[in-house]
Amino acid sequence: MIDERESDIQRMVAVLLDGMRLTWFHPPNGAYLGGANRARAGAQLKRQGLKSGVPDVVILTPAPSNGRACFIELKTRTGRLSHDQRVWKGKLEGLGYNWALCRHVDDVLSILHEWGFDVIPKK
Repeated sequence: MIDERESDIQRMVAVLLDGMRLTWFHPPNGAYLGGANRARAGAQLKRQGLKSGVPDVVILTPAPSNGRACFIELKTRTGRLSHDQRVWKGKLEGLGYNWALCRHVDDVLSILHEWGFDVIPKK
């Protein structure tokens, strides 16, 4: 099995969710801020509300299983949740939202199926 980069997984998930016509978005927390102004740009984004650890995928279309928004954190096969990501997981689950860690687009299909969305999970 080839290890995919998180950005590759994100692109595949974007195609999937767009194909399902769900209302969703990807908070650009991991956006590349290269160049000499990186620190300044990062500080400006934080002042504007950027929150470290926010999940990679926010699905606003309510899950058929419970009518709640859904949050998905994407990681590679060996990726680990950061402290801030674990904190967000706890907050979101504590509020009753759907939250999942997925390492491949097949994991996303499975969790969407579990949450009641009309998908056919791959075997």
